[in-house]
Amino acid sequence: MGRDKGRLRFGGASLVERGLAVLAEVADDVVLLSGSGARYAELGTVELADRGPHEGPLGALLVALEEAQRRGQDTVFVLACDMPFARAEVLRALADEARTSRADAVLLETEDGLQPLYAVYRVTRTLPAVRSALAAGERRMIAFHEGHGPLGVRRVPAASVGDGTCAWNVNTRADWERALERGA
Repeated sequence: MGRDKGRLRFGGASLVERGLAVLAEVADDVVLLSGSGARYAELGTVELADRGPHEGPLGALLVALEEAQRRGQDTVFVLACDMPFARAEVLRALADEARTSRADAVLLETEDGLQPLYAVYRVTRTLPAVRSALAAGERRMIAFHEGHGPLGVRRVPAASVGDGTCAWNVNTRADWERALERGA
């Protein structure tokens, strides 16, 4: 996009504000992972920086899991800020699936594939697998459940919890224009 996607305005709020509002509907404790450092101080939300450069979203997941462990939390909801149509009821459905299936990771699955940044993770089981994947040089977000631990992973089809647009990403100007055309 050439600029901070989190600051794009959609439906009267920035994308990061929209994501935080969705998370606040399902979690008592919301933390913002903001890359290399605090970028959204005006929002008054706890921000955590990546551990180092070049670890990408998998490194950010590690930071989130370690913080949750430090706080004594068992479950982490993950939501990327570049999904303007994200909905709390989808995260609730993923959490319900995690509870009933006892899965370690529950990820939304769309026509485009798994959405590991629209997911629910169990801290105690996922944390070692993410550490192992990063130690092995992996940076792909789904690498932690491909041979880096015996994790129970569940896929929840987006069509079973909505119309599939809840996980639209805005990665390009064309994506952004498509989201604006659909409207909030």
